[in-house]
Amino acid sequence: MPEVRQDHGVRLEARPLGDRFPVLRELIDQPVEIIAAVIGTELSTRVRTMLVKGRIQTCQDLAEVSEEELGDLRHVGKVAVDEALGLLRAFEEALPSLGYATGAAQTVRDDAAADTELQTALQRLRDQGNPVKPIEPHLHLLAQWSLFAGRGATLGDLVDAVSTTESLPADVRAGWEAVRAFDLEVIPMHHHHVLTTWLESLTPRGRDIVTHRIVWADRTLDDVGQLHGVTREGIRQLERRLRVSLEERVAHDDWRPVRWAAHRLAAAVGAWAPLADTADLDPWLETDRLLLLLAGLEADDEEECVHQRGFVLPLMDELVYRQPEGEVLDDDDARRRLAKLGVLNNHVGHALRAIGLKQIDDTWVRWSRSYVDQSVAILAVVGEPMTADELTERTGSGSVRSLRQRLYEDRRVQPSTARIWDCAAGVSPSTRVPPSSCSRSLLTEAGRCL
Repeated sequence: MPEVRQDHGVRLEARPLGDRFPVLRELIDQPVEIIAAVIGTELSTRVRTMLVKGRIQTCQDLAEVSEEELGDLRHVGKVAVDEALGLLRAFEEALPSLGYATGAAQTVRDDAAADTELQTALQRLRDQGNPVKPIEPHLHLLAQWSLFAGRGATLGDLVDAVSTTESLPADVRAGWEAVRAFDLEVIPMHHHHVLTTWLESLTPRGRDIVTHRIVWADRTLDDVGQLHGVTREGIRQLERRLRVSLEERVAHDDWRPVRWAAHRLAAAVGAWAPLADTADLDPWLETDRLLLLLAGLEADDEEECVHQRGFVLPLMDELVYRQPEGEVLDDDDARRRLAKLGVLNNHVGHALRAIGLKQIDDTWVRWSRSYVDQSVAILAVVGEPMTADELTERTGSGSVRSLRQRLYEDRRVQPSTARIWDCAAGVSPSTRVPPSSCSRSLLTEAGRCL
C-alpha cells in the first residue's frame, strides 16, 4: 500500500512518479516536453512553472519526484499537480499507438528488443513533431528543379524558380501544387489564454499587485499592503519582481503568442493612435492592458487614444500655419513633424483633431473655443464674403448680432475683405478700396462680412 499524505483533505501519494509511470525511467534523458508532444499538445504555463520550481528538466528527473513533493513546491497548487498527472496518463495511453508497449503491458520482454522498440517509437514521435514530413519528397524534387533552373537550393530560391517559370514539367508542377495545398495543422494560439493562465497561477496577493499596481494603477503601495498585511516596501519589491517575471516570460516559447500580439499591436499603433483604430483591443480587459504594457504602450481612457509611454502630441501653437492670419495649417509640415515623432500616416488626421484642429473643405485650420476665431478660420478657407448668419450656422455657436459686431471690431477681417472684394468685383489692385472702408461697407450693407 503506497504511503499517502493528507493535505487539506486532498490525498497526495508519496511514492515516486517513476513507480506509477514506469515509462518515465525508460526515457532516461528525454526532455519532459516529449510527454506533451506525444499527445499533441503543449505544456501549460502552470505545469511549466511547476517544473521550473522543482528543477525538473528530463523524464528521469520527473520519475524521481513524488506527487507529494510536487504539491509541496511553493506557489504550486493541486490543479497544477493534477494537470501534470493527467498528461502522464494520456502519455502512457498514447505510446502503444507509436508501436511501443510499456513495461506494465508486457509480460516478457527482451532488453535489447525493448531498447530498439523504444528508439523506433521515439523516431516516430520525432516524425510526428516534424509538420512538413509528408511533403519532404516534394520539397526535395522542387529543390532539384531549382538547381536545374540555375537557382540555389534554399527555400527562397525554390519558390522563385517555380513561380517565375511559365512552363513547368508535370512532376514539378504536381509537387508544387502538393506543397501549396499542404495543411500544416498548426494548433492556434492566442495571447488571451496565455495571460489568463498566468494570472490564475498567481497567489491572491500577487494577483492584487498585478491588478491594482501594474494594470490599473488605482491603488497606492500602502493600500495594497494593508489588504495583505505587508509593508509598503514589501509590496514595492513584489511589484518589481512581478514586472521582471512578466518581461522574462515573454521570451519563452509558450509565450510566443503574447510576444507576437505585442509586436503587432506596437506596429499598428506607432507613436499614437485613436482607440477606435485598435478594434482588436479592449482597454477594459485586464489581459489587453497587460499586452499594452508589454508593447510599450498605454491607453488614455479620457482622450480615447493609445500611445507610447511618455509620448505627447505637439500643441496647436507649435504647428506651422501658412495663411497671413495664421489660421490655415501647413499640412505638409505638420505631416512631416508627426511622422518624425512616429505617428503613422493613417493616424495623422485623428492626431490633428486631438491636437485641436478642424478640417474644413479638406483644409485643416486652427479651431479655438472662440466663435470669432472659428469664423475667421472659415473665412480663410472659403475665400469669399459670408454673412454673419452663414458663419453662425457653420460654427454652431454664438448669436448673429454678437458675431457681426465682434467681426466688425476684429482687425483680422480687414485685409481679407479687401482682397476678396477685389477678386469678386474684378477691380485691379491699383484701385483697391482701403481695407477699413471695405470692411465697413461689407458689414453694414446687406450684413455681409469676412
